[in-house]
Amino acid sequence: MLSPKRFNMSDGPEMPPSEQLSDDQIALLQRWTDMGAPWPADDVVNESDRDEYGFTAEDRQWWAVQPVCDPEVPAVGDGWAVNPIDRFVSREA
Repeated sequence: MLSPKRFNMSDGPEMPPSEQLSDDQIALLQRWTDMGAPWPADDVVNESDRDEYGFTAEDRQWWAVQPVCDPEVPAVGDGWAVNPIDRFVSREA
């Protein structure tokens, strides 16, 4: 657990090691640790919002978890495309 007394450089080893935090910064860190030092990701999603693989609806929008598909090869790159990958690259250019 984070120790608030490390914020004021009085007991070493210091945090931060090179300079004293302002009183406002120390007060902010103190309030945060008094709250249990919550992290934004800790309270965003209810477990009931996850599917059997642990993904949320937002997670499923990420490209890496999209179902594998067999897309139609774009009809671009005529005259220079040597293979289907060239046609996909040409479409993105």
